[in-house]
Amino acid sequence: MFGGISLIIASCVLFALLLLLLWVLHTGTKSARSLPPRKTRQRLSLAGLAFCSLSIASLLALCLSWFSPGVSQRLGDTSVRILSGVGFWSAIIGFIVGAVGIGRRRIAASGVSLLALGCWLFLSFSAAMSTSSTALARHPIKYLVPSGYVGWITILYGESGAPRLPLRGGNLICKIPNGALLRTSATVESGWAKDEFFYYSADGSLQPLRETTWGGGGQVWDGSVSTVMSDHSKPQRWEETYFIGSEDQFHHAGPQPLPGPTVK
Repeated sequence: MFGGISLIIASCVLFALLLLLLWVLHTGTKSARSLPPRKTRQRLSLAGLAFCSLSIASLLALCLSWFSPGVSQRLGDTSVRILSGVGFWSAIIGFIVGAVGIGRRRIAASGVSLLALGCWLFLSFSAAMSTSSTALARHPIKYLVPSGYVGWITILYGESGAPRLPLRGGNLICKIPNGALLRTSATVESGWAKDEFFYYSADGSLQPLRETTWGGGGQVWDGSVSTVMSDHSKPQRWEETYFIGSEDQFHHAGPQPLPGPTVK
């Protein structure tokens, strides 16, 4: 997945491409009455352009939703699946229909449809690899750990009566207390974002903690999120855990601590 300047560039390119397709489709529709023997294949070329325009428009809508995690979260998994399905199948139909058309518009319809199909496959693959869910953007989280702390940290979400996570500069702040257990009434957001970990000191200074693969000198390990289900099979409570320390300290650490009782 991508964000920042890459997201801006991608959105501008998709918007320009959509305008170009709509202009080609408009001019083609006006001239479709000529050359009667080839009218059917011309209409197929135009239909292919219409479908690939719909696919590009779906891609653009998805990119625009990533500019605001709040919008993306409100959009939800179901809406994104529908949007993805419309974009994906429009690209396939646009390629098939456009391929049996005629002229330059056939080439445009087939080429852009293949481009859109490649984009959808890339997004589907990267979203599955990174989040095991659809391509939603969420708020990035800053995890603040007491300076020098080594061991497991736990965040309990969905705790009734506990405070919500503060939002600062677009980041949710998880400030872990000295007891290494943070309770919050916030829910877990699904989707992708770049989270950060820091040691914090009493004077307010921050020291970055790195996440790496084995042997990379990282200090954040074994992140996981588990759920406690209600009688209606809906999550009531989420437990997120990480180990903070060196790789060697992680290998010699004990098991994850059991969460405390739910706050009422």
